[in-house]
Amino acid sequence: MRTGARGAALLILAATAVIYAGLTLPLKRKAAAAAEGYRRARDERREARSRLGEVQRRESALRRSAPAGGEPAATPGDPVGRTRHGIVAALEGAGLSGVRLAVRPGSPPAAALVRLAAEGPFADVVRLTAELVRPGTGLVLERYQLSQTDSRVAVRVEGVGLEAAR
Repeated sequence: MRTGARGAALLILAATAVIYAGLTLPLKRKAAAAAEGYRRARDERREARSRLGEVQRRESALRRSAPAGGEPAATPGDPVGRTRHGIVAALEGAGLSGVRLAVRPGSPPAAALVRLAAEGPFADVVRLTAELVRPGTGLVLERYQLSQTDSRVAVRVEGVGLEAAR
């Protein structure tokens, strides 16, 4: 009788181990992956809210500092301001992050020297580039570099804003 009980106990123990290995472990892995995905999404949401707040503060500051009548800050005699304004207009709604823009005066025929860095989905980066170099913008690219970071694409652009095209 003892041998039969021992055999039944071993059989139950083996069945429990098979069920644990076959069902419980894969479900634990799925739960851990889902928890990690949730954590990433939560962190991305927090980052997006932070960026949105920063953008809203900047926009509010720009509106407060804009001249009366809603005219753009760039004047006809300010090619650097016009170039900056054109690039900022192209960036609006582009869905890019980590944007760094520097526009400074250039020596003729270049009215402005431009440096731009940003990252985002490939389609948004290509759309921005097309907008920057479309006819009539007066922006000529000297250097253009794309690099992949995770599932996003980083772009670095150096160029000049030409007075003649204005």
